[in-house]
Amino acid sequence: MEINKIYNNNCLEFLPTIEDKSINSCITSPPYYKQKNYKSVNQLGQEKSVDEYLNNLLLTFTEISRILKDDGTCFINLGDVYINKCLQRLPFKLADLLCDNLGWTLRNIIIWHKPRCIPNSTKDSFTVDYEPVLFFSKYKNYYFEQQFDPHTNAYTIDCIKKAALLPPDHQSSYDIFNKEKRHENKSNNKLSRGDLGKRMNPLGRNKRSVWKINPADSSLKHIAMFPEELIIPFVKGGCPPNWNNN
Repeated sequence: MEINKIYNNNCLEFLPTIEDKSINSCITSPPYYKQKNYKSVNQLGQEKSVDEYLNNLLLTFTEISRILKDDGTCFINLGDVYINKCLQRLPFKLADLLCDNLGWTLRNIIIWHKPRCIPNSTKDSFTVDYEPVLFFSKYKNYYFEQQFDPHTNAYTIDCIKKAALLPPDHQSSYDIFNKEKRHENKSNNKLSRGDLGKRMNPLGRNKRSVWKINPADSSLKHIAMFPEELIIPFVKGGCPPNWNNN
């Protein structure tokens, strides 16, 4: 398979052509059930029943599991649907299928919060302004590069800045783990901002699981394009820098 090339194929026809355990990570958003008719033969999303739809998704992800490396990951954005006013819980039913049938591990459910969501006319329920992204690993031991949210607290930022000004061999006289030593000199029983900053990660805090991202703008006739801001953490998290040699 060539890299940096778009393959426009039916996934169940194309995936079997990819060799086993050759892919680091999969990022995908399958067609939602009964949401858009792409008018193609054997398309996903237009099945006669939810069970048939979920079974076809399972067939697809069975192939994806085959081509994922043993330390691989998969990120699935899947919207839900109402039938007879009842929410079908499709993302969670799919999660159960993948864990039970493929042995995958569900590591996170990321909430993609859309401040600029598509409005609806409902008056007997709340407007849905989010979609889940299911984060799976093929096995319990997997590759993942920690992602960070930048610090926003002014005190934290100031501590990190002051820590950067300390000499490399700086040692604090305050030992947070030694109570007796802390009380030897009561006038020196507090950490300075610089000392506090040395205990903080300058890259930020571990990335949270609710992401506030507007849908992507596009001149194309497609209302469901991935915004880059949503995808970049998945690519960085799931793909090693030396992926092509791994």
